[in-house]
Amino acid sequence: MVECLPSADSEYFPSPEESLHKEESYPYQGVIKIAVLLYYSKEIREMLDGLEKGVFYPNQKRGGKIETDLVKKCIIINNRQTFIYYFTVVAVCGIGCFGTMITRIFFGHKELPFMPFSWFDASESPYYEIVWFYQTYWRTSYALMVSSTDSLIAGILLHISTQCKILQNAVKRVIENAYNEAFGNNKSRSDDIDPSKIPWNILEKHIKLIINYHGDVIGLADKFEKLFSLLLLCVFAATLFILCFIMYHASLFDLISMRAAQDFSYVGVVTVQVFLYCFWGNEVRDESVKIADACWETNFVGTDVRFQKALASIIRRSQKPIVITAGKFSDLSLKSYVWLIRASYSYYMVLGNRQKKELEITL
Repeated sequence: MVECLPSADSEYFPSPEESLHKEESYPYQGVIKIAVLLYYSKEIREMLDGLEKGVFYPNQKRGGKIETDLVKKCIIINNRQTFIYYFTVVAVCGIGCFGTMITRIFFGHKELPFMPFSWFDASESPYYEIVWFYQTYWRTSYALMVSSTDSLIAGILLHISTQCKILQNAVKRVIENAYNEAFGNNKSRSDDIDPSKIPWNILEKHIKLIINYHGDVIGLADKFEKLFSLLLLCVFAATLFILCFIMYHASLFDLISMRAAQDFSYVGVVTVQVFLYCFWGNEVRDESVKIADACWETNFVGTDVRFQKALASIIRRSQKPIVITAGKFSDLSLKSYVWLIRASYSYYMVLGNRQKKELEITL
């Protein structure tokens, strides 16, 4: 999303010092996102279809009504965060678009929302209004299209973390399910169950389902890593430098000016984009580790030794968390998000100090 929103250099003919914030260079990251989605469209479609069938589909026999509730909650969260993200994108675009129109009406400034226009003289009516509408429409549409890729990536990470929660619940219920199948009862409290009476063949059947499910969740995360890892690395690198230069550019103007408002709103939506990636990547990591805790909460005392060994293998497997990375360079976590913000600010301070020294030399 970082590449599609209005920049501060909206003068009809920008000055040389404003050229460091070249708006024309930003759309390339969005083009890369769309290109990756088109290139892997078949694999992504298969991944999304797989979330709605097979082992990932809610199974009340495996986890009870909780599985359906977790999936519904996942969908609600995904819809809400997508709506808020879209609203933020449109709001930031609106600051650039309507801000320039207001200055045009009340102050007569010859400013365009996003970039200079050189095909013909757009400084007079009705050519200014035509170009204004053209830039507003296509850049807002492009911004929403590119932000859809961010919502898609964040949504898949959200679903992976939800599958880890479903797996935790299934592990906790494995003894109960095996007991009910063996004796035809419908007991829902593990305290009322004697695990030592459950035959091994029933336990083996249910623990194999858990092990296979665990493997499928890990496979889903690995497939996500393969499809989006390099794209996420590009986003991290671009965000680092874009944040740095936008903050530097905003510092060149009065804090209450329209240009500074455009820059600061742009910084906000850029950080939201990366926060979505890092937050849900962090959730995947945390929820995958909790699978081991769910094994310890299972009423396994007295069960067949082979069942206990199978639980131990799940615990060992869960001790290595599912980590989504950005090109194997950095993991998606809140720690990485904080590092990115700090690094951007550090580079901004370097640029600011350099400019300060140059001014002192000039004076």
